[in-house]
Amino acid sequence: MKNNDYEPLEQRLFQMLIEGTRERPNVTLMGVEDGFEVVLRHDDNLYKLYTQRKKARVFRSVKTAVVYVIKMGAERVTIEGLNSWRSEAANSLSGRLQ
Repeated sequence: MKNNDYEPLEQRLFQMLIEGTRERPNVTLMGVEDGFEVVLRHDDNLYKLYTQRKKARVFRSVKTAVVYVIKMGAERVTIEGLNSWRSEAANSLSGRLQ
């Protein structure tokens, strides 16, 4: 999926889309270098959570992102792109594993 394949949605509309459908849309946390972006697939459309300032909303913590989308009404969350994510905690752990 490319960035231009997504339609931007602000939090209020994003939540309305999740709560307003009989079958809850798929919510995916996409790993990016700075954290995780939230993507929602509804029918054949992809929507990305954006801030009011028109930038993609990026969560630094998986836990924070999961709690956030659950509060918005998501029933199922998928995490993709962990190889793109650069966590300080993950980097220090990989150094200890070598």
